Amino acid sequence: MSGANRDTFLAFDFGSQSIGVATGSGDGGLATPLSAVRVFRSGPDWNDIDRMVEEWKPVAFVVGLALNARGEHTSSSLKAQEFGRRLGQRYNRPVHWMNETLSTEAARRALQGTDPGRRPRKADIDNAAAALILESFLDSQR
Repeated sequence: MSGANRDTFLAFDFGSQSIGVATGSGDGGLATPLSAVRVFRSGPDWNDIDRMVEEWKPVAFVVGLALNARGEHTSSSLKAQEFGRRLGQRYNRPVHWMNETLSTEAARRALQGTDPGRRPRKADIDNAAAALILESFLDSQR
């Protein structure tokens, strides 16, 4: 069911090769992984993101920032911030930032726990990490 809630968010786990994406709303506090977006040399696949924004009609975006242990920016978090700025400008919606340190590892462990004999795909890990980022954000809003 897409775009049904007036407080739907899209969350992004930014990476240099792919960007995990999840959706969720403040009503339930749970997030659903969507499809990872490819990143080309020229940048993210904006056509894929365009389709997701059109389908889900989010009121805002949440972008994960991989900060270091001292809470300082890293080269990865600076790239994620640039992506988030472009996202906000392109769709004229607010962008919320969430520390996502260790979300990828937590997502990997969770996915391996569901099927110990199978190694999770990178895209699945990225999308699960985006869902964790969004759930953390929604929890912080309560």
